[in-house]
Amino acid sequence: MKRSLMICAAVLLCLGIVLGGILVFGRVTITAQEKTYPVGTAEIEAVWRNGTLRKITFGESFSLQTRDGGGEWAEMKPAIEPWFYLIGYGLMPGGSKGHTYSVGFFYGSLRPGRYRIATYFFFDKDIPITETDHHPVYVEFEVK
Repeated sequence: MKRSLMICAAVLLCLGIVLGGILVFGRVTITAQEKTYPVGTAEIEAVWRNGTLRKITFGESFSLQTRDGGGEWAEMKPAIEPWFYLIGYGLMPGGSKGHTYSVGFFYGSLRPGRYRIATYFFFDKDIPITETDHHPVYVEFEVK
C-alpha cells in the first residue's frame, strides 16, 4: 500500500513538472508581470497558472484593494462603477494565460502604495456556479 502511494505521488509530481513547468502543483496562481509599477500605470499585466488537474475558468471581474493604516487590505471604491460582461477564459490543467487588468480605467490614477487585485476562478465541474464555487485569488504589486 505504501509503495503504491509513493509511486502515485511520484507520478503526480512528474506530471506537475511536465505540465506546469515551475508551477506549484495543485494550485491556481496569478502573478503580476512586474512587482513595481510607476505612478499613473493604467494596466496590470498578469499571468494565470493552473497547477491543478482540472480545467478552470476565470473572467473579467476584479476589484482593487490597498493596505490601510493598520496593514489590512481594504476595498477601494472605483472611480467608474465597473461593468463586466459575462466572458469566461478557460485554462487547461498545467496551462498558463496572460490577462490585462484595466485598473486605471476603473480606479483612476494610482498613488504610491501597495495594491492587490482580487478576483476568482471556478472549476468547470462546478457549473452551474454558486457563490461557494468561487475560489478567490490575489495578485499583489506596488506603485512607486
